[in-house]
Amino acid sequence: MPTASPISASPSTTSTGVVEAIEARGIPLLIEKKTAVDCNRQAWIEDPDGNRVELMEMNPASMQLEAIRRLHREGR
Repeated sequence: MPTASPISASPSTTSTGVVEAIEARGIPLLIEKKTAVDCNRQAWIEDPDGNRVELMEMNPASMQLEAIRRLHREGR
């Protein structure tokens, strides 16, 4: 199986930067980058086995991120 060098991202990397790096490598997007109804930015790709992978940048005010913060406050 061929190997590929990873695309790394840090907390300061935007989803747009990651998606552009993926597109630059010739990996097609299944669903173009967009802002969803929950205000999170997302795009979808497919791995070599055909599994769909969601790329998401959470909006600081999103309910998902608030749930994560609450779980951390509760020690979970």
